[in-house]
Amino acid sequence: MTQLTTELKTTSPTKATAPADRMRGQIIFGLLVVVLMFGGIAGWTIRTKIEGAVVAPGMVAVESNRKTLQHLEGGILGELFVKEGDYAEAGQLLMRLDDTLSEANLAIVVNQQNDLTAQRARLTAELTDQEAVAYPASLVERRQESEVAEMIEAQDQLFTARREARAAEANAVRQRIAAFSEQIKGLKQQGGAVTKELKLSRDELAVLEDLRKRELVPVTRVLELQRSVARLEGQRAGGRAQIASLKAQIHEAEAQIAGAEKDFREEVSRDLTTVQAQLYTLISQRAAAEDRMERGEIRAPQAGRILDLRVHTRGGVIIAGEPIMDIVPSDDELVLMAQVPPSDVDRVSAGQAATIRLTAFNQDTTPEITGQVRTISADSVYDQANDTSFYRTQISIPKSELSKIAGLQLLPGMPAEILIKTGERQVISYLIKPLLDSFARTFRDD
Repeated sequence: MTQLTTELKTTSPTKATAPADRMRGQIIFGLLVVVLMFGGIAGWTIRTKIEGAVVAPGMVAVESNRKTLQHLEGGILGELFVKEGDYAEAGQLLMRLDDTLSEANLAIVVNQQNDLTAQRARLTAELTDQEAVAYPASLVERRQESEVAEMIEAQDQLFTARREARAAEANAVRQRIAAFSEQIKGLKQQGGAVTKELKLSRDELAVLEDLRKRELVPVTRVLELQRSVARLEGQRAGGRAQIASLKAQIHEAEAQIAGAEKDFREEVSRDLTTVQAQLYTLISQRAAAEDRMERGEIRAPQAGRILDLRVHTRGGVIIAGEPIMDIVPSDDELVLMAQVPPSDVDRVSAGQAATIRLTAFNQDTTPEITGQVRTISADSVYDQANDTSFYRTQISIPKSELSKIAGLQLLPGMPAEILIKTGERQVISYLIKPLLDSFARTFRDD
C-alpha cells in the first residue's frame, strides 16, 4: 500500500504538466511564427523598393493650343461656309460678314476723297495760272462714272467762272486806267497849248511894259495882258495838278489789280492747304474702311478642325471681341496637359517619365504609353468651376509611343490619367511617412 502511494505521488505531477508544456510550446511556436512573419514583412518593406508616382488628371492638347477667332468690330453674319467639326485649310474662307454698312461707309469716304482730289486739282491750276485743270490719272480713269464726271464738270465750271470773274474785274480796272491815261494825254496837249500861249503873252507883256515906260501905250493895256498871263499860268498849274491826280488814280488802280490777285492767291493757297489736310485725313479713313471690308472675310489662320462654332445662322449677330469659333491645329505635335496638385508639385520636374492612360478608350484593349515632362507652369492655376488649384504640366509624347496607338484617333480634348514617376522608394517609407507627418502636425498643434 505504501509502495503504491509512493508510485502515485511520483507519477501524477508528470502527467499533469504534459498538456501545459504542449500548450506553451504551441504558444511559443505561434509567437515565433508571428515574429518571423512580421520580421519578414519588416525586412521586405525595408529591402523592397517600389516605383513612386504622382497621379494627375489631364487631357490631350496640341503644342500651340487651339486658335480662337474673334472680330474687332463685330457685325452681322452674311455667309457661313463651314460647320462644327469641319477641317479647314490655312487661309480658307470660313465666313463673310454682311458688308452693306461697310460698303456704304467706304463709298462715302471714296466720294469725299474724289471730290477733294478734284478740288485740289482746280486750286492748283488757279494757283499756277493754268489755262485748264489737269486732273490726276486716278480721276481721269474713272471719268466714265457719273459721280466722278459730275465732280470734274463742277470743278471745271467753277474754275472757268472764277477765272472769268477775275478777268472781268481786272479788265474793268484796266479800262479805268486807260481812261485816266487818255485824260492825261489830253491834259498834256492842253498844257502844251497853254504853255505856248503863255510864252507869247509874256513876250507881248515885255514889249508892252517897255512901251509903257516910254508912255506909248496906256497902263490898262499892260494890266489886261498881265491878267491874261496870270490866267494862263493858273490853267497850266491846274492841268499839271489834274495830271498828277490822274497818275495817282492809275497807280491806285494798278495796286487794286495787284492786290486782288494777291488776295486771290492767298485765298487759293489757304483753300489748298485745307483741302490737302482733309485729303490726308480721308486717306487714313479710306485705309481703315478698306481694312474693315477685308476683315469682313474671316479666314482660317492655320489648318485645323473647327470647334465651338458660336454663330450658325445667317443674320446672326457677332459681338465685337467675342469668340466666334476655335480652330484646333492638325499639324502640331500632340501633348498632354496634366493638372498636378500643389501638394505634389515639389516631386515633379522637367525630364521625368510619365505613364499615360487614355481613359477615353477601352482600357482593356488600349495600351499605356510613356511620355516625358516638358514644362511646369511657374504658378498655380485656379479653376473656379471646380474650386481647385493646380500646376499646368506639359507632357510630350514621342512618335515611337504614338505608334502603339496608331489605330486610334487621338484628338485634342480627350481625357487622360497621367502617372508621373518620381523614383523608387522603400515600402516602409510609405507606411511610416503618414505617421511621421501626423506626429509632426500634432506637435505643431501642441
